[in-house]
Amino acid sequence: MDTGEMPEGWIPVDAVAVIKALDEEGQQMYLIRSTSTLSDMEMVGMLTTAKDLQVAEINSHFIDEAEEEEG
Repeated sequence: MDTGEMPEGWIPVDAVAVIKALDEEGQQMYLIRSTSTLSDMEMVGMLTTAKDLQVAEINSHFIDEAEEEEG
């Protein structure tokens, strides 16, 4: 995943972050944080879109491998 700069000319408006952290007992936990102007519905939509894009990216690797095996 590329976490580099935003494309030129883009202006950030809102953000959602999923943070994996260790709690005081050393257990892995996930925190979700977002900008204050983002509604809960928009936040869920952004997370869902991000999830769908990541799943498609992961699946594309398997599709490419299957095509190479066939060809």
